[in-house]
Amino acid sequence: MIHKIINRLSLTIQQCSGDKPFTIKLVNAYVELLRNTKSRELRNYVIKKHIKKTTNISQIKEVFLENSNTLIQKTEFPKFIWTMWWQGEENAPELVQSTLYYIRKFAETNGYTTVVIDKNNIDKYLVVPEFVYAKLEKGSIGVANFSDLIRFMLMEQYGGIWLDSTMYVHPDFPIEILEREFSSINHRDNSSQSMDDNITNKRWVSFCLSGEKGNIVSRAMRAFLLDQIENNKVLPDYFIIDFGLDYLYDEFEEIREIIKSIPRYSSQEDIFWLRIHSKDSFNKEEWYNETKKNQLFKSSYKEDETVKDSYFDYLVKRKL
Repeated sequence: MIHKIINRLSLTIQQCSGDKPFTIKLVNAYVELLRNTKSRELRNYVIKKHIKKTTNISQIKEVFLENSNTLIQKTEFPKFIWTMWWQGEENAPELVQSTLYYIRKFAETNGYTTVVIDKNNIDKYLVVPEFVYAKLEKGSIGVANFSDLIRFMLMEQYGGIWLDSTMYVHPDFPIEILEREFSSINHRDNSSQSMDDNITNKRWVSFCLSGEKGNIVSRAMRAFLLDQIENNKVLPDYFIIDFGLDYLYDEFEEIREIIKSIPRYSSQEDIFWLRIHSKDSFNKEEWYNETKKNQLFKSSYKEDETVKDSYFDYLVKRKL
């Protein structure tokens, strides 16, 4: 059944290839129909095809030409940790205020400056195209996908580290694995080359990214995301960063080699451990053992209740 749908889609696209606007609308309709399908394999396949068909690759290639014509001086890795809470940190949930506390503490220990982007200070750091704000106001893109663009614009213009505002960073996290031309969290199992059903294949995570100022990956992703936002009524998928990096990985050898060079760190299960065990009672020995294996955790503020003395409770109360 999956192959029948794919073949039908491919044939229809070929038949309509002379009418690009109609073809784009048609593919958008297929993507909208299939984006929530239970078959992740089919969804990923269709979205990848849609992106390859509709992305203005010439705009991204211009980034490479600019890069080859620009001498980028190697300097010390930029000492910024960027994050965002659009409504303002003072309006963030308790958990987010606590994770931001830990991010700042970690940054100060390592000589970094933490910048929390919000709607009141963004103009101080970036010039965002008006059509992006128009789509944000209209609801064509949400704040989460808006922040996808912002993180790459910041890394392109300033360099540094991006952490989602819900990240808990343990003091022992080895920051040097992020102080590279471009980096993220690679948690692939080196013993197996089997493809993960997630489009990332565990090669990166969107909630922890880093790069030198002007790095080619951030520049290409900025161009890709602007193209996607401008030319789609709705984005092909919520996880557009992952599809974008996957697209660049496939299309450009330079980016592929950079991503392949990201060192492995921890496992997917360990990174989400705090979220999975958020309602469990805090256990000092268990937590000690877990933080020996991994020092970077994805949490979530969307808890329906706070269990007293749970890991979530300890995180909110800044007792971890």
